[in-house]
Amino acid sequence: MSVIRMVQLLVAKYSKEEEKVLLISNVSGVCIGVPAAVLTSYVFGFFSDWTLAAATSYGWTAFLLKIGAIIVPACWTVTAVICFFSFRKHKKEFSIDFKRMMLGTLIFPLSLAYDFLILGLIVFPFCIFLLQYLNYGWTFCIGSLTLIPFLIFEFALFLPESRAGRALGRSERATRKHSDETSSQS
Repeated sequence: MSVIRMVQLLVAKYSKEEEKVLLISNVSGVCIGVPAAVLTSYVFGFFSDWTLAAATSYGWTAFLLKIGAIIVPACWTVTAVICFFSFRKHKKEFSIDFKRMMLGTLIFPLSLAYDFLILGLIVFPFCIFLLQYLNYGWTFCIGSLTLIPFLIFEFALFLPESRAGRALGRSERATRKHSDETSSQS
């Protein structure tokens, strides 16, 4: 008797076979989608204003958000296409649900979008501010340390069964219990 191991990504649970298909399609989507999006954007002139971006923190924020707006849809498109063809290939071998698989294709593109938002809206403006007072080495170190809590939170959101995800779930349950107790006392 074999035990089917299920892993939870976002809100859906996946079997080992489904997880393998998702991993291949997501990694391939990022590895193919990012270079394709950057090359296409460069050819069409979307990155022609990068010298203006270097002048201000607002410029960097706009530039990073613009890059994210181009790369994330390209990565998801490639991921979805690869997942669709993998689904068609493995449909008879495994009991794979296509709707759940499409939800799974959002893992890496959503994490890329989250990373671009955090970098563009928080880390880069903070580092530009720090450059007035510190050298590049210290600014890089402090900026990297600023990024760590956001990455842990991202890991907890996308993998709820991980250690960080379980801790986040406990804190949500405790907050919900406290708010229920407070509302019942009123």
